[in-house]
Amino acid sequence: MPRKPIDTPPTIEQVTAARETQTAANLAATAANRAGRHELRKQAPDWKLQRANFPKDKR
Repeated sequence: MPRKPIDTPPTIEQVTAARETQTAANLAATAANRAGRHELRKQAPDWKLQRANFPKDKR
């Protein structure tokens, strides 16, 4: 296979693959951050008093 000159831009497939790889990495990092924040919220002393965990009459 002949070598491409250095100044040849990447192909659409290469750009798409790189973008998909970056997107997957960003989504994984976001999911990890969200899970970490959720764990920190659960450790808070007022966790059981937060709106999403108990009905209003039990708060």
